[in-house]
Amino acid sequence: SESTRVINISNPSTSTSCVLRIWLEFSVENEIDSNYLSLIIDNTNFSVNDNNKYYFNSVLNSGGEINNLVLKFKVNNNLVGDYQGKTYNMKLFIESIQSNKDAVSEWDDDYSPEWYNKIKNSLS
Repeated sequence: SESTRVINISNPSTSTSCVLRIWLEFSVENEIDSNYLSLIIDNTNFSVNDNNKYYFNSVLNSGGEINNLVLKFKVNNNLVGDYQGKTYNMKLFIESIQSNKDAVSEWDDDYSPEWYNKIKNSLS
């Protein structure tokens, strides 16, 4: 089973560019469950890390926009266990930080070197 949503993201700042990442947190009975639901961003403008966080491959300039970004939510086929009748929660996170090297270093335990190589020349 799969569901698709289309979103727009904008950088409302008038003076600062940013980098951003997107990820999904799905929980069953208040416990995070990464086996049930997957987030897929079908866009060559993002890099994904080992924790299924998607990093935008460019700097989003002040006033910049990402329009018509397609997000796919997919129920995994290899489920084990009983999910019927349980309470679940889904949170979609979109996080941004200033596009300078000091700020981006706060994410350095999470992003892939490939993503950093794509954006490093755009950082201040």
